[in-house]
Amino acid sequence: MSVVPVMIFALGFGAVGVSIMSMSNTQANEVKGAGDKWQTDGLASSGANILYEQIRQQMIQDQSYPFVLAETPQKVKRPDNTEDTIGTCSARIVADRLVEKDEGGYRIQTYYFTIEGRGVSSLGKESITRVEFKGVMWRHLVPRDTYGNNGAPDSIWFPTGAIVANGAVNMTTNQGIRTLSSNGDAHVVGNKGITWNPFSGSKNSFANPNIIDIQGYYLVPDGGPYTSTLSNSGLANPSGVKNYRSPAAPAQGDFPGAAANSVIKLNGEASFPDAGTVDGWAADYLNSASVSTAAKFPTGLNSSAITPRVSDGQIGVQSPALITGDLNVANGATVHLWPASTNPKKNIIYVKGNVKNLGNIINHGCTLIFEQTYEDASSATYRIEQDALTFKTKEEAVMKSALLSLKSSKDAFKFHTNGSATTGLIYAMKGGIQIDGSNADFTGMLLAGGSGTNGNIDVKPGGGNSFTVHYEAYAATGGNVVTDAESVINTEYVAGNVAQPFTPTKMYNWNWIK
Repeated sequence: MSVVPVMIFALGFGAVGVSIMSMSNTQANEVKGAGDKWQTDGLASSGANILYEQIRQQMIQDQSYPFVLAETPQKVKRPDNTEDTIGTCSARIVADRLVEKDEGGYRIQTYYFTIEGRGVSSLGKESITRVEFKGVMWRHLVPRDTYGNNGAPDSIWFPTGAIVANGAVNMTTNQGIRTLSSNGDAHVVGNKGITWNPFSGSKNSFANPNIIDIQGYYLVPDGGPYTSTLSNSGLANPSGVKNYRSPAAPAQGDFPGAAANSVIKLNGEASFPDAGTVDGWAADYLNSASVSTAAKFPTGLNSSAITPRVSDGQIGVQSPALITGDLNVANGATVHLWPASTNPKKNIIYVKGNVKNLGNIINHGCTLIFEQTYEDASSATYRIEQDALTFKTKEEAVMKSALLSLKSSKDAFKFHTNGSATTGLIYAMKGGIQIDGSNADFTGMLLAGGSGTNGNIDVKPGGGNSFTVHYEAYAATGGNVVTDAESVINTEYVAGNVAQPFTPTKMYNWNWIK
């Protein structure tokens, strides 16, 4: 405040006064510049602190952490409660590493982070700082057996939900698509978006609020897939009526929740294995089906050529088995898939061709994997049932059974069935799924892992009728691998459940880059 009277007083002193004014202006600019720098430094510090807190919370919640804080506006309140935007802050992890040591039945994991915070004022001034911190988490050590028989993988991985596509989920119906689950986890996930179109007529003539009705969430990645799903070419109706329904999503961790009957953004795509990973699994499955004790069918297998069991007259395939060619099940025939062991690595039936099902396939706990396509008929069924000898409950049979295709095409699975059945895990690992049966009802999971349109799930019930998926969590678990003494070569210990949550230090070594 003293600058103004000094400047006025100096006007009477000619050249001396001009010099004093020049010095005073310089001081004022320096003060203003220092204020701008203080403000941008504060914004950069805010960015680092926000990302630090997000890392802390997410590590506690699910043992992962975000790498980036997007540019975020920062505001201050005036005395009249209005707000001014003073600038933006952002941050990113520029270095991270993990150091582990095992001690007394625990794995102690120490994470080291270097965060870069950036602040930009409303006038465009910029500050950048780097700061470090570390955090420690303790996890229980649990044993894991390592096998030496080069057999099928102990597990395969995939995202879970009722209908999950690496491409788009496209639904065409007048009467309804349903997913059901008592836990509300029968999600519909489309990495390239979700669409609904009527089988006949135009969208704006439909007012029914539950043509698509799921007991889970509509999940799509943010950006293009989210925008397209909300458009008239996605789930929306030009009339403004919502023809899709879902429950409200509760807030959890950093997730703010979502209103009922809404589409929820994913932070990135649902993760599917790449083709190389799938090929590695396929090689292991083929090895397991090629052992000396496996049944071999060098020219394919037709149901009419299978000799009935003496005990009950049933026909089927005993695992492990290798079918070099197609597996064909005739109309009216029922082929059973029988497990040989409680060890799923010995229950592989590998088909080097197509599976054509015009009758019934009953899986009692085997992995049926094929290199080409699966196609059934309207009167056909594929279903899972327990067996009195091996997996004696339906839950066990569902955990141990899988129907897997290796075909890279949009029609790796073509379901024409009108039936209802417990189907368990149906996974087109490199392709897509097409469904056109009328009023079919599956209990399990449908997954399409192909790329582009080869990863779509297209549901178009005949006559515009309905299709239902009851989400079955047991289909995703795989159950515990029961080991045989001759196949275990050693036991290793891996990190299990969290014993002590992630606890970070305060941030230290602040270094101002700009």
